[in-house]
Amino acid sequence: MANTRANNSNTPSSIVFPSRAKRDEGRLRDCFRIMAWKQFKQEYRGDLTGLNLYAVFEEDWKKHEIQGWDYQKMSQFADELGYSAAELLKARNRYYELRDQARAAAEAKQQPMQQPMYQQPMYQQPYYAQPIPQQPQQFVTDEPNPEESPF
Repeated sequence: MANTRANNSNTPSSIVFPSRAKRDEGRLRDCFRIMAWKQFKQEYRGDLTGLNLYAVFEEDWKKHEIQGWDYQKMSQFADELGYSAAELLKARNRYYELRDQARAAAEAKQQPMQQPMYQQPMYQQPYYAQPIPQQPQQFVTDEPNPEESPF
């Protein structure tokens, strides 16, 4: 049973519950797609003018025989290449982490953080003007202070 659909008696449902095997199969296939995409980018020697390189890759990827393979066949293929399925899944997770970080950094660079004037950071206390204590006015004379006099 590949996918289980929740069906009423007459109406087909759009809700799909993929089996664990199907989910794992999709993830492993995605591992191979990422691996192939990285290699494709490195080796592509055609003219890049006005070209969406991933569209060129995707066209070939959709035609590849791996699209019809099940998890067992892809796992055997990984072994033939010298990888374990766990290694490929770990590399896939790292790929998406780096991609998401790069996207977040690019988005942050495009949108400068604007903070309303009335909002202050949490760590900063609001400023309230404090009265400055007044010093008593002192009497100023031209005569030297007798205590400071050298005579």
